[in-house]
Amino acid sequence: PARVHVARTMSADYVSQGGAYGAVYGTLAVFLCISLAIGYRFLRSATQDSDQYLTARNSQGIVSLSLSFFATGAGAWVLFTVPEASIIGGAGAPPRQTPPNP
Repeated sequence: PARVHVARTMSADYVSQGGAYGAVYGTLAVFLCISLAIGYRFLRSATQDSDQYLTARNSQGIVSLSLSFFATGAGAWVLFTVPEASIIGGAGAPPRQTPPNP
């Protein structure tokens, strides 16, 4: 039988720190430009005044309002779960996946 050689070390073909920062900031800049362009386009086509835009009186149905409340609750849960676990169980509480052995 033929023996297969398995490398025990990982390849060191990493991106440089400057290249990584360039990729991150470049991606952020592209999405910023796209978002600003879309916002500018909708701003030019808006037919409502600022009061109607900010208050949205009677313009949303029960489904969109319910999903908005759900997303708000889920976001709060994501933000506050880890600090609460740290307060209740100490600094090692969030990484622990299994209960400790007695």
